Amino acid sequence: MNLFFRQLIRKPVFWFTLALVAVGLFWFYRTQYRDNARQKVETLRSRVWHELAVAALDQKSIAAACKRATLPGPALLPVSVQYPYCVFRNGSIVYWSDNQLVPSYNQLGDGPNVRLVSLPTGRFLARRLAFKAGDNETEIYSLIPLERRFRVQNEYLRTGFNPHVVPYNDVEIGTEISRNGANIYSPDARFLFSVELPEQASEHQRDRFFIFFSLVVLTVAAAGVALASYLYGIRARRDLFRYERGFAALAVYVLVVRLLMLRFSIPNALFPSDLFDPRY
Repeated sequence: MNLFFRQLIRKPVFWFTLALVAVGLFWFYRTQYRDNARQKVETLRSRVWHELAVAALDQKSIAAACKRATLPGPALLPVSVQYPYCVFRNGSIVYWSDNQLVPSYNQLGDGPNVRLVSLPTGRFLARRLAFKAGDNETEIYSLIPLERRFRVQNEYLRTGFNPHVVPYNDVEIGTEISRNGANIYSPDARFLFSVELPEQASEHQRDRFFIFFSLVVLTVAAAGVALASYLYGIRARRDLFRYERGFAALAVYVLVVRLLMLRFSIPNALFPSDLFDPRY
């Protein structure tokens, strides 16, 4: 065994692999790990803008249906949209798509075209589209849910953030501009809401954790190279149970790697997304 390790550390591929992993860890530390808070804000901004663009497409279809009908009613029923909406004519509501979302004009009107509104059923981004047809002014409001509230909760209905827009459970949404710059603006640079991030651990604690995490990753990489080298030379060995021992070593290695992935929430901790989120 000692001979095996002495031969292993003489191989360039061993040190090349460790150097490559070390460079990757350094890159992750400089570009991802230290800027986790900034990334959360940027992710929220991009998702908000994307959903506002979806709501804009919805409103084009709704507006076309409104122009075809004297009064918005059955003509709007075939319109397929992603978000609930309501239609006002001269300040009076004439149509709504969701019976649980029937806000008054005062709750939505007299503001910018995109704004954060708070309703009994939650908080929404309200996007407004207005146009005139004759003497009538029609206003369409699409409601993008940021946070839903339900009086009765069950397995399917739970109070909380809409994961399509706010994929984090450890943030808070505020209505005042934040001094730390964690603010979300509309595409036309209007303030929508602020993001209050959880208190970050001290830099010293974060750095200590990253050093420990790096040592674990380097150890796993070194063990992987050693295992690959062992399996590569298994045919030349004369041991009776060499293949069985090789299979057992590979199984233990895969199991340990999987347990470490669960412990550190990898890859979701490195690349947050709904695909890797253990909640889903």
